[in-house]
Amino acid sequence: MTKLFIIGSHGLLGRELLKQAKKTGGLKVFVSDKLDEGGIDITDELSIKKYIKKFKPNWIINCAGYTNVDACEEPSNFKIAQAVNGLAVGYLARAAKAKKINFIHISTDYVFGDNKSEGYTEDYEKFIPLNNYAKTKLLGEQELIKVACKTPNNISNFTLQNPIFYIVRTSWLYGCGASNFITKILELVPKKPYLEVVLDEYSSPTYTKELAKRLLYMIKEQPAPGIYHASGLGMCSRYEFAREIMHSARIKKEVHKVKLADYPRKTRIANFSYLMDTKLYSRNPMKHWKMMLADYIRNELDLGTKDDKINRVQSLEERERKLAEANEAEIQAKKAIKAEIAIKIEKEKRLIEKAKLAKEKEPSTQKELANKEKLAEIMKIKKEKRQKKKEKLAEMMKIKKEKRQKKKEKLMEKKRLKKEKRQKKKKKLMEIKRLKKEKRQKKKEKLAKKKILAKEKKLAKKKKLKKQKKLGKKKIEKMKKKLDKKGK
Repeated sequence: MTKLFIIGSHGLLGRELLKQAKKTGGLKVFVSDKLDEGGIDITDELSIKKYIKKFKPNWIINCAGYTNVDACEEPSNFKIAQAVNGLAVGYLARAAKAKKINFIHISTDYVFGDNKSEGYTEDYEKFIPLNNYAKTKLLGEQELIKVACKTPNNISNFTLQNPIFYIVRTSWLYGCGASNFITKILELVPKKPYLEVVLDEYSSPTYTKELAKRLLYMIKEQPAPGIYHASGLGMCSRYEFAREIMHSARIKKEVHKVKLADYPRKTRIANFSYLMDTKLYSRNPMKHWKMMLADYIRNELDLGTKDDKINRVQSLEERERKLAEANEAEIQAKKAIKAEIAIKIEKEKRLIEKAKLAKEKEPSTQKELANKEKLAEIMKIKKEKRQKKKEKLAEMMKIKKEKRQKKKEKLMEKKRLKKEKRQKKKKKLMEIKRLKKEKRQKKKEKLAKKKILAKEKKLAKKKKLKKQKKLGKKKIEKMKKKLDKKGK
């Protein structure tokens, strides 16, 4: 008997999964949540090991999570979400690997954020988490991938084969026993004259009952390990979803279109987050989202009188029948396309085989041609080598030339500096000579001046003596005259 350990059995998905697993033959189900007295704490590795040892399960499905998207924007709540949605997944994965327990982890469309209008396939690897909740869920996926893949960069296929690990992404989940988009819309009906619902947020609503069926199918069939998408078939906006809720519940209420920008919130939300189911669609297709909604309203909700319920059931059954027909037609069309592709592939294989046989029967000329081509290729390689060698030599010559040029320039600079030095020395000597010449000239001029002064002095002396002699002669004559007079 297969032993299944469901973690998060008090949550929206866990409750429905537990309900369906108990009805499934060959399954023994174990639950133990933190909400139960002394239950498992997935943020504690010792607690995980304790309960794995206690239950010895073959499979673990982790439905637990911190899902209050807006609350995650608060730093304290973000730390809790990181532990529950992120790190705890790594603890569970490591414990499962150690005991060879197959492991399914539930993730979300929120990990994508680049608004691909056509939707996202399982192998799409451009993750843009727009809010804290998305970041914690992406962290959880990364923690599991570290355990399941040898190369975490290549996540398209998990290299770990025993045990088997799966990441199952879903979107816009609703179900019995917890508040969801449908119950919120129906609660607003008597309170408001009309409803306002956003038109520019697209994904696919998913009923927990259908998702639980897919998870149990995966346990039974054990597809290849990896990432899978499981959500309602088809895409719609929140506005279209609300309109369909009113229609399915047979409630007459106006639903007005608004945009995300008209209702600003602290949490950023992607406009498009539709998950494309490309891996299990042909083997285990999910129902169309409208069929899921009809099933949920018919079976889970208590709306109106008994007659209202009968009329609603009849109306829903008719619409469900039409949707089932349309869904079946779509499945058949896809099967036909797949069959056509398979025929084309088979034809291509036959052609390749034919070409291979023809090649084996080729004459020797063809072999010679192949040899010639091989020789030509060798010659080409040799030519390339020679060219490279030539280029290398040219490069070396260029470097040597540059070195010689630099050396020449250096010598030229040295010569120029020496010339300048000699020029300066010459100028200095000429200046010294000029100064000496000036000094000699000044000395010569001084001597000449001195001679002139001496000559002038001599002449002045001669003149004085001449004058003195003249004066002496005159005195003598005067004395002679006096004497002559006395003598008489």
